[in-house]
Amino acid sequence: LTPSERRMEMLRYIRYRKEATYTELSEEFSVSLSTVWRDIVFLSDYSQIYTRQGSKGGVVFSESYNVTKNCLSDEEESCLCKLSEKVSDKEKEIIIAIIKKFSRSLI
Repeated sequence: LTPSERRMEMLRYIRYRKEATYTELSEEFSVSLSTVWRDIVFLSDYSQIYTRQGSKGGVVFSESYNVTKNCLSDEEESCLCKLSEKVSDKEKEIIIAIIKKFSRSLI
């Protein structure tokens, strides 16, 4: 993954799990703790994540973050699934990737 792709995947991972520790992110993305730290500093400038210290510490989304804002509605997802059956294999792969990227089922 490129750094940009890794950061986007980190956001998805944190959103899905509700929170994550630096160690967990380091292991999940096979990068050093210092790389995770730099990524989180970068991401915190552009997204609603923050770090929490202590025994319940880690990286979490702000409580005010609307996690469903950037997700497909059920109707949109259904429409894309139907469309994917009518296109070439390459286009189907792209549509499936979009569904995976924006599906509510990952929340």
